[in-house]
Amino acid sequence: QDRSVPFFIVGYGFLVLLIFMNFSSISTLQTTLDHLRHGVKTREQQIQQTLHSFEGKIKSDLCIKQVTRNTDAINISEACPRMDEKGIIVMPYSGSQTFERIRENLKRWEHPDKFPCDLTDPNREKLDFALFSFFETDIEPLKQLVEATIPNAIKCFNKISYFSINQRGDPGKSKGANMMFHHLVTMLPGRGYDYFFLMETDTFPIKSNWTHAVQREAVCDDDFWIKGSHYRLAIPPDIAGNGWHINGNALYHIKDPQFREFVSFLRDHSIAYDVAIWRKLVPHQKNLFSKYRFTDFVQNVPAPEWEQPTHFPKSPTTYLVHGRHLS
Repeated sequence: QDRSVPFFIVGYGFLVLLIFMNFSSISTLQTTLDHLRHGVKTREQQIQQTLHSFEGKIKSDLCIKQVTRNTDAINISEACPRMDEKGIIVMPYSGSQTFERIRENLKRWEHPDKFPCDLTDPNREKLDFALFSFFETDIEPLKQLVEATIPNAIKCFNKISYFSINQRGDPGKSKGANMMFHHLVTMLPGRGYDYFFLMETDTFPIKSNWTHAVQREAVCDDDFWIKGSHYRLAIPPDIAGNGWHINGNALYHIKDPQFREFVSFLRDHSIAYDVAIWRKLVPHQKNLFSKYRFTDFVQNVPAPEWEQPTHFPKSPTTYLVHGRHLS
């Protein structure tokens, strides 16, 4: 009996199976290659995005290295992305503080270890300084106080200004502070300022050249809205839910119209502006949280256990400290 035909059929079927498996393998291999190509392309895009994001930081780091190489002569480098922006330091006076408190703060500026700038540096960049009063009647006494208290430190600033919102009556602590803050945010851009540092009478320098540190923080970093310090040390129980808010003694980039619009609600708000901004930003505007920057150039240390010899060595970039107990 001839068995060649069945063997031929079996052999042919085996050959077809091999061919099918081969095509299946090729298809699988093609799919794998497509996935690899897509992965490589995606990775290339991620690398490009990473390089782009680092571009601003590299410029910022370069600026900071150049600025801090000599702590006695801090210069603002051309690598800083916003070195042409104009800034001002504002000390608000609502009438609740005594003139003596302002005098004691300003007197520290005349000390060599707390002096605002290096007057011997011909390349130093200058900020403006302003005293901002609630009442118009405070302007002339404040002017006399400044001229008598900081005859040398006053040379560190381009211009000294005195202005008020000419308020009639006392609106209360929080609402009054909110009115002053809102007025600064809306008024200063019209005077040509791009940013300001709010320096209350209980914010003190602990290191010289602090005006340069303020300017460096403002122009040598990526774009921001607010830059300052949250509570250091223990957070008081009564504000535990808001302990991570940036204290009002901070830098504000008022050049951005979106920021000015964002804080427009504060004019008639009864909660302190720094807490109100935090409450609005966190739950409702998380896409803007990158504009909210924590920093060490100023520290908010309201707790009385803070001591400069203990904490200052741990924060060599700190120049200013906010704390009423330090006055």
